[in-house]
Amino acid sequence: MSSLKKVVPGVRRTKQAIGRGTTIARVPGRLWQTGLFQPLNHVLARDGKRLRAELIELSYRIAGGKGDAPLDLIEFVELLHAGSLVIDDIEDGSTMRRGQLTLHEAVGTPLAINTGNWMYFSALEKLQDLPLPPEQLMSVLSESISTIRRGHEGQALDLAAKVAEMDRRTIYPTVRAITRLKTGGVTALAAKLGAALAGADRNRQRAFHAFGMQLGIGLQMQNDLVELKSGTQFGGRSDDLRNARVTWPWAWVSRLRSEREFVELQCLLLESSEENFQGVATKLLDSISTVADKSVRRKMNGAMVCLAGAVDPRSAEALKKLAERIEAYHV
Repeated sequence: MSSLKKVVPGVRRTKQAIGRGTTIARVPGRLWQTGLFQPLNHVLARDGKRLRAELIELSYRIAGGKGDAPLDLIEFVELLHAGSLVIDDIEDGSTMRRGQLTLHEAVGTPLAINTGNWMYFSALEKLQDLPLPPEQLMSVLSESISTIRRGHEGQALDLAAKVAEMDRRTIYPTVRAITRLKTGGVTALAAKLGAALAGADRNRQRAFHAFGMQLGIGLQMQNDLVELKSGTQFGGRSDDLRNARVTWPWAWVSRLRSEREFVELQCLLLESSEENFQGVATKLLDSISTVADKSVRRKMNGAMVCLAGAVDPRSAEALKKLAERIEAYHV
């Protein structure tokens, strides 16, 4: 069985250890169920894409690893990503995630915040059990903590930036910085750790990190584009537009259109009702139709260039297919 299929059982093992060896181990079981286990089950029941976990598996194998990638590494990235989605949904005021209620809608905001934070720390604990020499393990822990910290810095920018209030010239660099700090950083870490656990030297690890960064940026571009397309449909929802987030569609249009045209789009966003962003979504999508898909494709191709000389071209085919799957992803 693929280690991707073992993520949830692995988290269950973590849950079994909660409270063990402490004075709180004998508290009523229903409190653990209500306070942590039920919220966790709600999150883990989602049918996610698990692209980052798959990236670790592929990077590990292509870099020369034997068998499956270490399960603790898979669980690390899955718990980290899932926890970040819980917190993002709260901050965005989202009500649905992958066809079901977001966690804060299902169990309340306090429990959702605590569960999301628990997943961050539980993810980091997974790294302690990786089969690495102590010095290398400390390096992995340090880089992982730094990546999580930078992700929160990117989220700070994302929350503070309101596209309707920003100068057109600042949109693109802001979106690029947010993406590199958040999605790009975590995806780069996943690819690099997969290669590191396979025994790749530092140069090859850097190549996998660069690959993951470009892949992560492409993933965020595609996610932003997919959400915008959803917003053009009758009854479609766009949390990005509702929250006036700076996203890749706005970054592209800031370079494609004149100041007047860009301000018109900003005004249209401000004038849109809470219930209907279909008009601004349609106009924004029309404004970037010549470059959006090409930009995603160019980023995915750039990701593969990063691996040139670092891996056998034949073995890299699986990573190329992963990039193509991200490019073709639709809601």
